[in-house]
Amino acid sequence: MIAAAVVLLPRPGHADEALEATYLRYQQAIQAEAVCKHRDFDTDDNTRIASYVEGKVHHRVGPDQRLTLIERARLQIDQLVEQRGCDSAEIGDFLTVFVTELAPILAK
Repeated sequence: MIAAAVVLLPRPGHADEALEATYLRYQQAIQAEAVCKHRDFDTDDNTRIASYVEGKVHHRVGPDQRLTLIERARLQIDQLVEQRGCDSAEIGDFLTVFVTELAPILAK
């Protein structure tokens, strides 16, 4: 008798989509902080942020896709700020992500 095993794998692309959405959200938070709080990030800041975000997506978002997501975040935040302002609830959500998750790693 032959036994068969069924292995359930995640739907192709599903995990990647979730990781890309996570990466995009962090980039939106960074851009919201830069635009609305007039914050410039130095090399050390960028290195710490990149390390943290890369860890959150398990280093599974490739360099080309990272650049695409960074540009998308910039465009989305710039448009959102222009249309609704830095005091909008949407921008507030992104700033909360920055303050709660990213700002503490910059204080080290």
